[in-house]
Amino acid sequence: MRGHLLYVITAQVLTSDAGFTGSRQVPTFYLDSATQCIISVAQAIAIARSILDPMGTLELSITAEPRTLSVAGN
Repeated sequence: MRGHLLYVITAQVLTSDAGFTGSRQVPTFYLDSATQCIISVAQAIAIARSILDPMGTLELSITAEPRTLSVAGN
């Protein structure tokens, strides 16, 4: 068995209007460290931000948690 590193991404879109604030949870998703060449939590967050908000117009709260997935090797 060998480990495969994934980053569990959770995020919320933060909103405010006329003095009221709120947020909406984004569905949790995974980033594959090997496919995306991710080497740190900060980099995983930056990639997630570019996926969720390519135009840079949203206020986001993003977390990335590394998880090792065990896979069978040949």
